[in-house]
Amino acid sequence: MTDNDTTIFSGSLVIFNEISMGFVYGWVAPTIRQQQAAHSEFQLDNEQCSWIGSLADLGRIFGPFMAGVFINKLGRRITLIFCTIVFFAVWPFVLFYRSIEVIYASRFAFGLVVGLNDVCSSIYVGENCRPNLRAVFSSISILVFYAGELVEFALATYFSYTVVASVNSIITFLALSCILVATETPHYLITRKKLDKAEKNFNWLRGKAEADEEFEKLKTFVEQEQSEKISFKELLVNKTYYKPVLLILILCFFMMMTGFSAITSFVSIAFGESDTLTPNQFVTLYGLGQFIAVCASPFVIEKLNRRTILISSFAFVTVIHAASAALYLAKASGIQIPYSSWLIFATITLYSMTFSFGLHPIFYTIRGELFPQNVKAIGGSIAIIGHSCIGFLSSKMFLVVADAYGMYTNFLTLAASSAVAILYVYIWIPETKGKTLAEIQQELRGQFFGNEILMGMGYGWLAPTIRRLRTPNEQIWLNDEQCSWLGSLHDFGRILGTFTAGFLLDVCGRKMALTLSSVIYFVMWPSVAFAGSAATLYAIRFAFGVSVGINDVCSSIYVAENCGTRQRSIFASITMACYYGGELLEFAICTYLPYKTVALTNATVGLLALSTNLWCTESAQFLIAKGKYAKAESNLRWLRGGTLQQSEFEELKRDVVEENAKRLTFLEFVSNAVYRKTVLMTLTLTVLMMASGPQSIVTFASLIFVQSAALTPDEYTTIFGIWQFVAVCMSLLVINRCNRKTLLVASFLLMAAAQGVAAALYYVHVYVQPIAHFPWLIFAAVASYAMVFCLGVHPLSFVIRGEVFPQKIKAIGGAISVTGHSMTAFATSKIFLLLTDTCGMYVNFVIYAVFCVISALYVLWAVPETRGKTLAEIRKIMENW
Repeated sequence: MTDNDTTIFSGSLVIFNEISMGFVYGWVAPTIRQQQAAHSEFQLDNEQCSWIGSLADLGRIFGPFMAGVFINKLGRRITLIFCTIVFFAVWPFVLFYRSIEVIYASRFAFGLVVGLNDVCSSIYVGENCRPNLRAVFSSISILVFYAGELVEFALATYFSYTVVASVNSIITFLALSCILVATETPHYLITRKKLDKAEKNFNWLRGKAEADEEFEKLKTFVEQEQSEKISFKELLVNKTYYKPVLLILILCFFMMMTGFSAITSFVSIAFGESDTLTPNQFVTLYGLGQFIAVCASPFVIEKLNRRTILISSFAFVTVIHAASAALYLAKASGIQIPYSSWLIFATITLYSMTFSFGLHPIFYTIRGELFPQNVKAIGGSIAIIGHSCIGFLSSKMFLVVADAYGMYTNFLTLAASSAVAILYVYIWIPETKGKTLAEIQQELRGQFFGNEILMGMGYGWLAPTIRRLRTPNEQIWLNDEQCSWLGSLHDFGRILGTFTAGFLLDVCGRKMALTLSSVIYFVMWPSVAFAGSAATLYAIRFAFGVSVGINDVCSSIYVAENCGTRQRSIFASITMACYYGGELLEFAICTYLPYKTVALTNATVGLLALSTNLWCTESAQFLIAKGKYAKAESNLRWLRGGTLQQSEFEELKRDVVEENAKRLTFLEFVSNAVYRKTVLMTLTLTVLMMASGPQSIVTFASLIFVQSAALTPDEYTTIFGIWQFVAVCMSLLVINRCNRKTLLVASFLLMAAAQGVAAALYYVHVYVQPIAHFPWLIFAAVASYAMVFCLGVHPLSFVIRGEVFPQKIKAIGGAISVTGHSMTAFATSKIFLLLTDTCGMYVNFVIYAVFCVISALYVLWAVPETRGKTLAEIRKIMENW
C-alpha cells in the first residue's frame, strides 16, 4: 500500500461510525409518527415523544466527560470499538424489549456514545491522516452522517418497527467488524512509551519499510505537546484560551437555537398530510434535501468568507422560519392556504438545507481555526457539551410549546434567535479564511463592542416605551411634559459623563472607566423595572447619559491604544453598526414584550456585556504613564499574540513619556489659531448635524408613526430600526469610495428633501384633508431621512473629526464635540413635544429641513476635503483655511 492508500483505509474505518450516528438521529422522526397512531404498538403521547426526541442529546452531554478517560487511558482504537459495540448492542434491545422505558434508555445510551465518538473520531483522523487529507475526511464525515440519516428516514417510512431495528443491527455489526481492524495511532502509543509499536504503526500508515526523520519529528512533537497541556483552571483564567472557547460556545448556542435537533426529531409531526404524500414520505424528501445540500457545500465554503456564509445563512434561516410561523399561524387561525402542506414542507426543508450547506460545516471549520492548538481538545469537548445542552432543551420543549402556544410560536422563537445571531456573528466572530492562527488570535484580542450595543439599546428603549407610558393603565403614566424630560435627560447626563471621563481615564485607567460605564447600565435596568414614579425614571435616564458620556470618550481611546493600525478603522466602523444593531434589537423587544420583561432582559444583556470586560486588558499606554512598566510590557506582549520586539516597547514608552511632558495647556489651546479653527469647525458641524433632528426622531418615533390597518406605530418603529441598521452596514462600503465633502453635501440635501416631504404630509393630512395611505407615506419619508443620515452624515462626522484634529487636541476636541452633540440633542428632544402640541407636528420637520439646508451650505463653505490626505497635509489645509 502507498502512503495515501493506508491513510485513506485508516480514515475510512472511522466513517462507519458516522453512518451509525446518522441512523440514531434519523430513526426518531418517522418512528414517533408511526407510534402515535391509534393502532400502533406504543401509542405515544406528546410528552413521551418529547423525551424520545431529546434524550439522545441529554446523553451526548456526558460523552465528552468520559472521553478524557477513555482516549488517554484505553486509547483511540479501543474507544472507537467501544462506541461501535454500543451502537450495535442497543438495537437488539430496541427490537426485543419493547417498552417505553427501554426506548428511553436506548436513546440516552446512543447519545452517550455519540458524544464520546464526536471527540475520539476527530482525534483519530487528525493523528492518523496527513494534513492534506484531514479536511477531506472531515467533509466526508458530515456527508456520511447525513447519508445515514437519509437511509434511516427511508427505512422507517416504508418498513415496520421490527424490520428497521433488525436492519440497523446488521449494519452496525458490519461497522463493528470493520473497526476491529483499525490500527492504534502512533501518537497515543508514544505517550504510553510503546515506541516499537508506534514506529511499526507509523511505518504502515506512511507505507514505508522503516522509520525515518518524520517519525523522530513526531516523537519530538508529542513530547512537546505533552509539556504544553493546559489544565481546566488555566483555561478559565487565561484570556487567550477562554475567549475563543466562549465565542464558539455562544456561536454553538445560536446555531442550535435555529432548531436543528428539534426539527429533525419532530419533522414528521411538523409536516401535515397532503393529497399525494404522507408526513413520513415528506420526511424522506426532507432528508434528501439535506444530503444534496451537504454534498454541494464543499464546492462553495472554501470560495467564500466564513462570516459571509454565516451571516447569509442566519439571515436566510430568519426569513424561512418567519415564513413557517406565518403558515402555521394562518393554519391555526382557520385561514385556508392552497398547498399549505407543500409550502410548510418547502420552508422547513429549505431551512434544513441551509443548515447543512452553511451553518453546520462552517461552524466546525471556524471551531478548528479559532481554538489555539493546546485547547483544541478541551475546547472541542466544551463545544460538544454546549451543543448537546441546547439540542436537548430545544427538542424537549418543542412539542410542549406547540401544545401550549401553537406550532407557530416555536418558529417565531427560532426566527428571533436567528436574527440575533446575525448581530452576534457580525460583531464578534472574526473572519478566519486565509489567516494564520496568530492573526486570528490578535483579532480576538482587539474586540470590544459590548458597550456600544448597550448604548444602542438604551436609546432604542425610549421610542416604544414613551408611547406605552402615555397609556393610563401602565405602571407609570406620563403626560407630554414628563415624556419630553424622559426623552431628553440622558443627553444632559451625557455632558457630565464627558467631563467625568477625563478624570477616570487618567486616574482609574481605560478598562476601569469602561467597566464603570457597563456597571451603571446594568444597575439601572432593575431600577427601571420597579420604578414607581416619573422622578425615578428621570434619575435613571440621567445616569444612563453619564454612562454614555464616559463610554464615548473612553472606548475610542481604548481601541486606538490597544489595536494595531490595520484594525483601528475596522473597529471604528463596526462600532457604529453595533450601536444601531442594539437600537434595532431594543425596538423589537419593546414592541412585543411587557415593560418589566424588557427591563429585566436589558439587565441580563448588560450583565453579559459587563462580563466581557473581563476579556479586556488595560492599555500599555496607561500603565506606562503610571510607571508600571513590567505590567505594561506583559499586556502589550499579550496584545501582540505573545511576541513583542523590545524596541517596539521602548519606542512606545518613550512616546508616552514625551506626550505626558508636553501636555496641552488651556492658554496654548485658546491662543493657537489652528486649534481654535479646528474645534470650532467640528463643533459647528456636530451642532448642525444634531439640529437636523436625528435624536428627537428616534426618541419619539412611535409618536411620529401612525397606526395603519397592517402595523402598529411600534412595529413601524422596529422596521425603522432595520432601515437604520441596513444603512449603517452599507456605509462601510460607501464612505471610503466617495469624497467626504461631496457625500456630506449630498446627504444633507437628501435629508432636507425627506424632512420637507414629511412636513408637507403632516400639514396636508392634519390641516387640509386626510391623505390615503398616510401611515406608510410618513414612515417612508422619515425612514428615508434616517437611512441617509446613517449612510452618510453620521459616520462621516466621526471620520472627519478624527482626521482634522491635531494629535495634541484629540482628547479635548473630542470632549467639546461630544458636549455640543449632547446639548443640541437635549434641546431638540426637549422641545419636540412642546412644538407638536402648540404648533403641530409638521413644524418640527420644517425646522429640521431648514437646518439640513444650512448644514449643506456650511459644509460647502467651511469643511475641507480630507479623503486620501495625510494628517500633515490636513493640518496644512487647516492652517490656510
